[in-house]
Formats: sequence, structure tokens, C-alpha cells
Amino acid sequence: MTWKKVNNADTGTATKFGGDDTDKISNAFSGTDVDDFDINCDFKIRSGKLQQRNPANTFSYIHTPGAIIADRIINYPVLAGTDTLTFDSHATTLANKTLASSCNLTAIPIDTLNAGTDITTNNVSTTKHGLTPKLPNDATKYLDGTGAYTVPTAGAPVGAQYVTLTTDATLTAERTLAVDDGFALTDGGAGSTVKISRSLRDEASKHYFMITDCCGATLPPDFQSAIVGDASLGNTLPAGQTQIGLWSLSTGTAATNSIGIRTSTNMLSGFAQGPWIFEANVSFPVLSTSAQRYQFRIGFIDQTTIDADDGAYFEYDELSDTHWRINTANNSVRTKTNTTVTVTAAQYYTLRIEVNAAGTSISYFIDGTQVSGSPITTNIPAAGRSFGLGLALIKSVGTTAVVARVDWMLADCDLTTPR
Repeated sequence: MTWKKVNNADTGTATKFGGDDTDKISNAFSGTDVDDFDINCDFKIRSGKLQQRNPANTFSYIHTPGAIIADRIINYPVLAGTDTLTFDSHATTLANKTLASSCNLTAIPIDTLNAGTDITTNNVSTTKHGLTPKLPNDATKYLDGTGAYTVPTAGAPVGAQYVTLTTDATLTAERTLAVDDGFALTDGGAGSTVKISRSLRDEASKHYFMITDCCGATLPPDFQSAIVGDASLGNTLPAGQTQIGLWSLSTGTAATNSIGIRTSTNMLSGFAQGPWIFEANVSFPVLSTSAQRYQFRIGFIDQTTIDADDGAYFEYDELSDTHWRINTANNSVRTKTNTTVTVTAAQYYTLRIEVNAAGTSISYFIDGTQVSGSPITTNIPAAGRSFGLGLALIKSVGTTAVVARVDWMLADCDLTTPR
């Protein structure tokens, strides 16, 4: 539509329109640039009627609002300079834009995003989720639990606890399989088996071992009794006892009676054979008193009616002390040390003697605890001094029989030189 003009060169007056005024309005609506419009009133433009032309005046941006059902206000920000609107289907690079945490980006495929950079700020760590670190371009490295690329150890972990036949330089916590005397280890090779077999002959050649459960009045091999007066050896379990076998040594009624059980006094010549262990479990139903006095010795001894001339042994001698005493003797010169363990009636004590391989130090234990004064390093039987294993109960005062009970007794030696 072309707007008509008056074309009468009439400028009008201060209070009346002239033809030029109406021509300016016609030009304004016909594409001619005239004075600026300053609109300060409601101005409605119907949908599709607001058109913004391109510079060549050939095509238009046609504004088409949606089918809103109430008035809506569009707020424009305070711009710091010339800026550009962003549209849904138009490719745009956004700068200085922050998305709210409630923004839903699930519909954006990750492979449509631009290529990443070397910024590591959002990499995964031990404290937060994040992006995978850039690959190291090394096929031998893998992402470990700390977020670093490392070369994993091939095979099983080297720090695990393995049982091997020999030590391995690549392992840090392996244990090697070994067998004690009397056993043999046969390796069948890779893919086969490891066989452990027993050899009594090998065990006997390298080891001495003796144990008795004291189950009868008949003594075990290599042991003999030494009885003075009407002393006796019984094996009847008292009522309420739970032991398996029990020797009851009784002094009888004479004040000079005694009873001993021992091996030959020529069994040992010093402690040159190797490390020794002696152990026994003993109890006294009634303690020694000034009216009914007795002495008791057990371990490595050579006498059963008097104190040992040579040996290493435990002693209960109430006349000297009410505690257990530990002793060594070498050619009748003795070291005697009182422990802090008081002998109590009817209590069973496990007495243990350990002699080192060199025969230069002897340790004493009661119920698994090393006693005060142990070890003893003086007056240990020298080479050539003879003694054996045994025990002795010796009466010295009174005519009432006293009893010592022995539940079990053992001796063990790893021979330094196989026989």
C-alpha cells in the first residue's frame, strides 16, 4: 500500500497541520527515514505484523509470539556493550554464562560437545567424581585408585604371604616350606606335588625324645627306681583327679626314707649333645613342715638320696625357703637361687628347664613364665661330669608318710651331631 501525499508545500502553523506535516506521516509509513518516533504509550502490534527488514530491504524477521494466555513481561539485562541475542536453532558460542544447578542437560549427547583441553581442574580424584585424566599414550599404564596412570604388577601381588620351596627375590613376604628332623620333603616339579614323608630312622639319628604319662607302677624304659626304707611308688588316681596317669611317690613312715626315679647317672656327660628341654608337672598334697620335713628335686640329677653333685634342677626345700628354687651343680659346687613362686599345697606346677646348645646357659620356667634368677650361667656341669634325668623325694624329719605326685615328664634334645 502506498500512502498518499498532499504535495502543496504547506508548512502549516504552530497550531495547525499543514500539507508538509501530513506528507511526513505518509513518508514515515512508506519507507522514508523521517524524524525519530518517541512512543510513550501502549502500542500493540498483532502477531506476525512486526517485521524487521534486512539491510537490503528484501526479507524480514517476522515476530510471532506463542499462544500465551496472559500478559508476560520480557526483561532485558543491563548490557555493558553491544551484544547479540541467542536463538534455539542458531549455532552460537556462549561466553560468560553460568547454568543454574537445576538446569537439565541430560538431553545433550556428550559426543556433541566441543573437544576438551588440558585443564585438569575437574579430573576425578579420591575426594570427588570427575573427568577421566588425559590418556598417557602408553599401553602398559592403567588408571589406578589414586587417579594416576601406573604400570600394574604382573601376576599376583608380590606382597602377599606365599608358601614357597625356596626364597624368591620378587616376593617380599613369602615363607619357605621346611620340615623338621624325621621328615623328608620331595618336590615333584612344576605341575606336580610336594610330598612330606616321615623317617623314624632320620628322626632318631638327630633327635632324642622321652615322655611318660606316669600311667603305671612299671617304669618306662631306661628308668629305674631307688627306694630307701618303706618308701613306695603308687599309680592310683585320687578321687576327683582328671589326669591321665599319675605317679604318687610316698616316703613311707621312717624319717630317713627316700624314693627316686631316674635314668642311669651315666646317661649324659656334660651338656655337649645339643639344646635340651626338660619338663614335668608336679604337685604336693601336703607341704613340708618342721614336724614332717622333706625335700624334692626334679630335672637333670645324679643323686636320689642327697643333693645332686652334677646337674640342673628344680628344688623344693622348705627348711631353706618356701619358694621354688632353681639350681645347677658341677662337681658338688652349686648355684642355688630362690624364685618368687611360693609352693602351694595341691597345686600342679609345670616346671621347664631349657639348656642352650653350647651348654653355657640354663633357663627355668614355671607354668610358662621364666622365673626370677633365670638363666643361670654358673656351675653348669662340665664335660666329663655324669648325670641323667630323674626326680627324688627325700624325708628328713617326722614319721608320717608324705607324697609327691607327678602327672607327666618329658625330655627333648636336638642333637648337634647326628648319630
